[in-house]
Amino acid sequence: MIITPSDYLKKIVSGWGIPEKKITVIYNAVDEEIQTADGKQSDLPPAIRGSKKIVTAGRLVPWKGFAGLIDVMEFFPGVQLVIAGEGPEREPLQIRINDKKLENRVSLAGNLSRQNLLALLTNADLFVLNSTYEGLPHIVLEALRSRVPVIATAAGGTGELI
Repeated sequence: MIITPSDYLKKIVSGWGIPEKKITVIYNAVDEEIQTADGKQSDLPPAIRGSKKIVTAGRLVPWKGFAGLIDVMEFFPGVQLVIAGEGPEREPLQIRINDKKLENRVSLAGNLSRQNLLALLTNADLFVLNSTYEGLPHIVLEALRSRVPVIATAAGGTGELI
């Protein structure tokens, strides 16, 4: 038996010649209770007083769409964007932020502990996943469990969650 976390990935695996009856979908889950940071949020980027906060997270790679999110920030002057994660696109994304003069509203938070990421989600006004490829994004489950509104592209198994 083969287990996949989404129907989307089940279809991909069956395309490799594996009979569908041998593939089982078991969705990812999140902890029942969300544990937030115990008052220590020094690792988190500071919020802009009175601003709305959009959070996104993932590996900093092109298909996650972080550059596109940075580009649209000029249309939302009262909004802060926090991008959590690390990856090979960090430097180009920081250059893009600087070129657009968005350093005061867009921050690359780097890798956060799970506890700090959950605290960031809990304090967000919106979570956005702008990805062009996903299997089944666990971060969307965590955002939904944190009771944060989610906007996500219909990539891969994301639609199965939404």
